[in-house]
Amino acid sequence: DCILHSSGARRLEGGGRPSYIVMPMLVAALRLVAQQLTTRRIAARLGEMTSLVAAQAAALGFEVPPRHAPGIVGLRTGAGMPPAAELVRRLAALKPRPVLVSERLGGIRVSPPLY
Repeated sequence: DCILHSSGARRLEGGGRPSYIVMPMLVAALRLVAQQLTTRRIAARLGEMTSLVAAQAAALGFEVPPRHAPGIVGLRTGAGMPPAAELVRRLAALKPRPVLVSERLGGIRVSPPLY
């Protein structure tokens, strides 16, 4: 009835033997990224998406850094806004989730998914 979990990084291990069913899927996914999508194209598309998030957030009154990584943009709440943790809770409740959000050191980290 009780599931015991390991502490530390060991709790993330899958354990057991490698899944031979998953290996062909992993190889196909890596080939897709390396040969067709390419990291340059992925970064460019994510950069477009986070730049759009940054521009819209700035228009709403968030503090937005002048530069950010292609796949992540950090926001600070502006004057009169609820705390970041409250906004993250509200955004995380949206269905479907348009972006991934989390609270980091009093700010909001926004990561748009890439499909």
